[in-house]
Amino acid sequence: MVLDKPTTRILVVVVSLFVAIKANALYSVMDTGDLLPEGQFRANLETQLITDHDDGVNLMGRFDSWFSDDSNIRGVVGFGTTDLYLAGFYKWVPYPDAEGQPAIGIAAGLSYARYEIEEETLGELSLRFHPIISKKFVVDMGELTPYGSLPFGIASRDGETDFPVQAVGGVEWKTSQWQKLTFSAEVGFNVNEAFSYFSLGAQLYFDWENGIVLE
Repeated sequence: MVLDKPTTRILVVVVSLFVAIKANALYSVMDTGDLLPEGQFRANLETQLITDHDDGVNLMGRFDSWFSDDSNIRGVVGFGTTDLYLAGFYKWVPYPDAEGQPAIGIAAGLSYARYEIEEETLGELSLRFHPIISKKFVVDMGELTPYGSLPFGIASRDGETDFPVQAVGGVEWKTSQWQKLTFSAEVGFNVNEAFSYFSLGAQLYFDWENGIVLE
């Protein structure tokens, strides 16, 4: 089939618009439905490999803190393929992990991202929602906490509004040797106006009284 010039031009415009509206902010979850007790903190370092047409690598750091008996707060900073990413989240878990019941909660927050598209620097402000479900299992090699999420949001940049959605699955692993250091793997799939990725992370748990103790 041979397309005439007007049809070809229309297809080029449509494809260009589709590529342009895909979100370039640094989206990932790296969290379970578990909550930090009062006085305990968690630091996370994540390396994210973007696997679709906007392939690249991002590095993110997170800091989590207790807020109430059923909620935590989180700060995030990142850079890489996304020039700069800043975010703050409030996580509420009304249904904690218990016998016969997974943890069910949601994290909500605001994020700001700065990145370049076709040599133009853009800023993106996004309202984010991360519903989370997870369940901890004790195994021979420690504890495994698989989790799932369907993160979505409303993103505004350069006068345009996007609605990025992803499907995310991951697992956090606490070894038998290190009680305060855990490791995570996460995969995300683009559902709408977002991107697909694979991430590896590590979490360090600590408190002011005992400091940083791995064992």
